[in-house]
Amino acid sequence: MTRIAIAMDKNNDKDFNGWLRRIIPLPKIISIQDIRFFNIYEIGVVHQLSPSPSLQTACNLLSRFAQSKNANPRFSIRLALNEAEETIISDLPGNDQAYAIEPQEDGLLLIGNTFVGLLYAALTLSQIIGD
Repeated sequence: MTRIAIAMDKNNDKDFNGWLRRIIPLPKIISIQDIRFFNIYEIGVVHQLSPSPSLQTACNLLSRFAQSKNANPRFSIRLALNEAEETIISDLPGNDQAYAIEPQEDGLLLIGNTFVGLLYAALTLSQIIGD
């Protein structure tokens, strides 16, 4: 059984800095809130977006560790475009590429201002989880 975990002690600078070396480019804001363990077959990618090459690439990146075939997986990685005008990613420099990865009760929400931003969110999550 393959298990995926994002585990770090945010009070331990060595762990935190080691984790940060996995992510390129470095995010503007980082906050670690929880640690959870799941089988890759309990993690699914969910979206209701129109097809695009960037979206397909994002889904392919996430499918390495999100392999649930269930329509309602135990842990969901939801993909969405930012449609609110006033969000934290709306004001970032280069906001067409901006993204956020937000924890949810039953998974993660990956939000991009554009499909390219959404692709960068998937790439960052993929880099965090690693091989």
